Amino acid sequence: VAMADWHLAKVAEQIRALNADVFCLQEVESCEMVTRLAQNLTGLGYKGYLVPGTDTFTNQNVALLTKLDPVMDLKRDSLRANYPVAGSTCASATAGDTSVSKFFYTKFVVSNTNLWMVCQHLKSGGSASDCNQREAQASVIATVLKQNVLPQDAVVSLGDFNDFSETWPDQDPYSSTPTNRTVTGQTLKIEREYTTPPLRDAMQYIPRATRYTSAIGMIDHIQISQNLTGRLNSAGTFVLHGDWGRTAANRISNGYSDHFPFQVTFNFPAVVMAQHPCTEPICYGTSGYSEYWRGELPLIISAPHGGFETP
Repeated sequence: VAMADWHLAKVAEQIRALNADVFCLQEVESCEMVTRLAQNLTGLGYKGYLVPGTDTFTNQNVALLTKLDPVMDLKRDSLRANYPVAGSTCASATAGDTSVSKFFYTKFVVSNTNLWMVCQHLKSGGSASDCNQREAQASVIATVLKQNVLPQDAVVSLGDFNDFSETWPDQDPYSSTPTNRTVTGQTLKIEREYTTPPLRDAMQYIPRATRYTSAIGMIDHIQISQNLTGRLNSAGTFVLHGDWGRTAANRISNGYSDHFPFQVTFNFPAVVMAQHPCTEPICYGTSGYSEYWRGELPLIISAPHGGFETP
């Protein structure tokens, strides 16, 4: 218990430093833990949400920590996809099917824009079979997006993809040498091209020298719809407290994570809510026919009729 409390305090320290409005948290044990994390951030307005996944190997989940209230409950889907997918680059013909054990999707409304968020943690491992499963998992996420997102909506798909970009080279965090590795899969492309125009990987907007989120390079990604690119204010990976996360020794001593945070910032115009002229607890219409009770919920409850009957 003491170790868990220490770790939560360390993670909360990083969240305070980043001060983002919305976090997609990885490898979270339970609803209790995300609730305790939010309690470590008292006064900052964060709420924690988690819908349990189906990972029976690690029993870990992904979670939402947010200052903005989603307009729908977090959802996940039990959809499965066959592998290898068409056009796979995984160099394995082994067939099977898989679901996404750790992911959720939800929707926010920001400045009158529907903004969908998909938070995910895809299959880890460097084998051809792992690669096959990741590509299939990406096709599940793509299907979820197709089924829910309208053309005018905005999308942010993010998390630990456990794969490298097939388009944008990343960086070796230990030196100035680009990794130039062989791409292990089409994971990012499959999700990105679920629609036309495709999503864009936010790593293209940061200098190559900072394109890493782990000791092996950039395997965590944020992909955004093109209608968000004009609102993009900044993007970047953050190395807090020196070598945090680069080596096992530092991870243990610092107590944070083995990944570096990747953050994007968008500019949305502020929405000014109209002020109702009623200042009393209960107000009445001009003729006294309508009655208005002031409250704090963002909804109005009424019982209208056709207008021809006497109230």
